[in-house]
Amino acid sequence: MNSKLTASGIILGTVLHLATGCSSPGPVINDTIEKPKLDVRWGGTPSRLMEEMFRFAKIEKSDVIYDLGCGDGRIVITAAQKYGIKGVGIDLDPIRIQESMQNLQKSGIPESQVKFLCQNLFEVDLSEATVLAIYLNKKVNRKLREKIFREMKPGTRIVSHNWDMGNWKPDGITHIENRTVFYWLLPANASGHWAWTLPGDKTLRNYEMTIEQTYQKGKGFLNFYSLQATIPDISISGNEIQINYDETIGNDKFNFRYSGILSEDTIKGKVIIKKGNIQIEEIWNARRKAGSTTKIIEPVID
Repeated sequence: MNSKLTASGIILGTVLHLATGCSSPGPVINDTIEKPKLDVRWGGTPSRLMEEMFRFAKIEKSDVIYDLGCGDGRIVITAAQKYGIKGVGIDLDPIRIQESMQNLQKSGIPESQVKFLCQNLFEVDLSEATVLAIYLNKKVNRKLREKIFREMKPGTRIVSHNWDMGNWKPDGITHIENRTVFYWLLPANASGHWAWTLPGDKTLRNYEMTIEQTYQKGKGFLNFYSLQATIPDISISGNEIQINYDETIGNDKFNFRYSGILSEDTIKGKVIIKKGNIQIEEIWNARRKAGSTTKIIEPVID
């Protein structure tokens, strides 16, 4: 599996090709076409491993699959056949694109459903994809992180054959046929300075929290009731944020569990507050100070 795809739901990546100078592909494979310089040598993804990547990505009919370094096109063609989804295959090698087009014609799938682009994956707009599968290499995966966070929507599913993303730790790992599949769910950017009040708090005192985030993990610094609390483990999964911490107020011990959906500069959700056997639930609506977000990925140093 090796490709470059662009659409509204899935990016499956296999081989990455970085040079320029593709010629337009034709329906017949022509070995005389001059190949550009390629950073990754293509290798096909076995059927069982492909199925595992689809399972990990939880593909739905509304998805669009992008395969970066699509090779012979098997990933997007199989996904289109199995799930009825749209797909885009991207490869810098014109020979591979010709082969993909030939396989697409044999499959009977219309070109309105699946397309192949002879293009550098770093020059392709990935914003339409909801799932990204890649079979690249260590160096290219790490370079790709910046583009993923810049262009793709929170909640995009990413599956990688054999290669991780360096210090961006996966949300899941599975092994099959002596190979590894890594899975990530692209997190929203929840960093910045947040403020809210709770309806049940008759004093309407302000809660303020500054969140520092790296990939899908965050740390919070909370101010409320003239008290300060450090929350060491905040989880961001797609657009969902989870905050869980214990706090002592006077002689009473409380547990706070916040959960909500992040959209631009707002979070809407709930907080469950427990004191011993007593539990109450409050609406949680938080707003972020404009311009307070920070970059949530680390430099490519690994």
